[in-house]
Amino acid sequence: SYEDVPEAFSIEDKVDVPAGQYWYHEVDLSARPPDGWLFRPEVELEAGSFFDGSKYSFEAESTWNLSRFFELNGEYQLNFIRFPDRDQNLTLHLARLRVQAALNTKASLRAFFQFNSGAELGSLNLRFRYNFREGNDLWLVYNEGINTDRNQLTGPRLPRSDSRSLMVKYTYTFIR
Repeated sequence: SYEDVPEAFSIEDKVDVPAGQYWYHEVDLSARPPDGWLFRPEVELEAGSFFDGSKYSFEAESTWNLSRFFELNGEYQLNFIRFPDRDQNLTLHLARLRVQAALNTKASLRAFFQFNSGAELGSLNLRFRYNFREGNDLWLVYNEGINTDRNQLTGPRLPRSDSRSLMVKYTYTFIR
């Protein structure tokens, strides 16, 4: 992979990436079972270049179909990012949890939670869908960003909620 960075930038305010042209080389090793399994554990290892440094990642994920109406998915990712020439390092944790439930063929609920240690934020997304008939859907969507490090050394104490929204969407398909 190739990336051209016209201006320097920071990753999570801890690592600086200078402007320049970068080639990426990466090795990936993964193990995944067939999609038909009710419990599907997955593991992935990656190693390679990252701008002018290196990145090593480990990811573990599992999906469990408890029934045809309920699915649970969990994922954890650990990234070690190193820039030895600048003596800068970064370790990032990313955790995700997904729940999908279908009450029947018309009503379903999906929940998604993510935690990112680099941004020190959690994200929650809840989606309810009701299908009146083919092409007619009502969606209720709730999103919230959650500050996980509220006690900062500088500045005022952060609120628990970083952002919050509730959306209502109705789709209607005209058929001739």
